[in-house]
Amino acid sequence: MSYIYDYLYVLYAGILSLPLIIQICIYFILSSIALVILFFLTVAIMRYNYNRKVNREKKLFPKIDALIIKYLYASDPNIEAFEVKNEFIEKIGKLTKAKLDLVTERLIVCKNNYQVENNENILRIMYVLELDKHISDKLQFSSTKQKIKGFKELATLAASANESDLLPFTYNRNRKIRLEARTAYMKLSKNDPFKFFDETKDDLTVWDQISLLTHLKTIENFSIPNFSKWITYSTNHSIVSFCLKMCSYFNQKESVASIVSFMNTPNHALRAQAIQTLGDLNAVETEKTLQTLYTNQPQICQLEILNAIGKFKTGESIPFLKHEFNHASSLELRKFAAYAILLHDNIGMGILKEMENETNDSGKLILRHIENPLIVYK
Repeated sequence: MSYIYDYLYVLYAGILSLPLIIQICIYFILSSIALVILFFLTVAIMRYNYNRKVNREKKLFPKIDALIIKYLYASDPNIEAFEVKNEFIEKIGKLTKAKLDLVTERLIVCKNNYQVENNENILRIMYVLELDKHISDKLQFSSTKQKIKGFKELATLAASANESDLLPFTYNRNRKIRLEARTAYMKLSKNDPFKFFDETKDDLTVWDQISLLTHLKTIENFSIPNFSKWITYSTNHSIVSFCLKMCSYFNQKESVASIVSFMNTPNHALRAQAIQTLGDLNAVETEKTLQTLYTNQPQICQLEILNAIGKFKTGESIPFLKHEFNHASSLELRKFAAYAILLHDNIGMGILKEMENETNDSGKLILRHIENPLIVYK
């Protein structure tokens, strides 16, 4: 060992005898080598720990799955909670946070892959192992990734959660957290699943709206609320827009009165969307109202009124549509008036043929464009 110390001392003394610039270069090279070695050692240790964790999980998965399946299909209601918990501890060891994560993960997998008729057994397993508390803890002091994972787990397992704890996250600045929190809140709230609509000041992006509708369609036994409630009271234009779309999508004809009242809004885009919704709902009782409003509306709303009347197909507004085709100064209005007549099926096609004989060359061009079945977007 003394020879090594002597050698290192001689080497160090030799380096000191060299010019300063060469000493700096040598130190830089040695430091770089040391850092590279340290880097590869760190990667090797991380890789070893990861492989060890994966192998440990692979050994636990069959045991966890067997226990979950056993109690998912358990028919004996008299099994004591402590017996279930003791068996889990006996088979997989102490229920640490890491193992509770594994149990939660495998419970979701089993629920998704097996037909579980009795959801009470899922909730019972969660209650016995305190999984709902374990998942809820992730929402408080954890990373964004863990929070999002926690919301997804709560929503998927329909776990019991304190609504007052979830609600603040539905206004979170982080869009991903906000969206997952709203999804979980919709699925878990027993009182008012859209309560966050009453207080949120953030705009719903198009992606937010698509995601909310997607999750709405996946919630089993969900009572769809009357969306006209927010059309009437909300000051958030993006929420009103979303609710108008939902009234149309879920065919909520009971919302017609609220939508008609809402058309006093100074926002032209929302007013046009409201008129479009009336057309989608086939609210024929509003046809005369729309016709009366037509003259004083901006063009974006006039186009939607023409389109809505066409969808109603009552035939009562044919003279009005012909008048607009003949006298409107805008090409778009003339096209929409002609297309509204076309929507009256065979009767409409006959009327267009008659109009073609009476109009000038530019009018004939519009009518032939509208009548052409090969043109999808008129």
